[in-house]
Amino acid sequence: MANAEGLSYMRIRMPDGSFQRAQTEAQIDAAIAAGATLYHIYMQAPNTASCSLLFSYLFGQPVQRQEHTGKEGEPLEVLLKILEEGRRRNARREVRRAGVEIDPAG
Repeated sequence: MANAEGLSYMRIRMPDGSFQRAQTEAQIDAAIAAGATLYHIYMQAPNTASCSLLFSYLFGQPVQRQEHTGKEGEPLEVLLKILEEGRRRNARREVRRAGVEIDPAG
């Protein structure tokens, strides 16, 4: 949640010249007690990916469109052939069940 809103943190200069990152009050109090004098407060920009993920969890992710095509946008010929063969078989079965003679070529 904090990453989606943007982070802020403080860097404190210690007496030996090094900088220490402080994020809690206890860390700030300890650094001041150790003699730290100079500090900088930094703001980190909100992470847009975290924000969009948070919104998708809160409001439900919208349905994403999926397209299934063959090479270079061509229709999936294999699937179309299988469907057409299945339709022909089903039509022949229905005709046989009705007791009608059919032409073997069709």
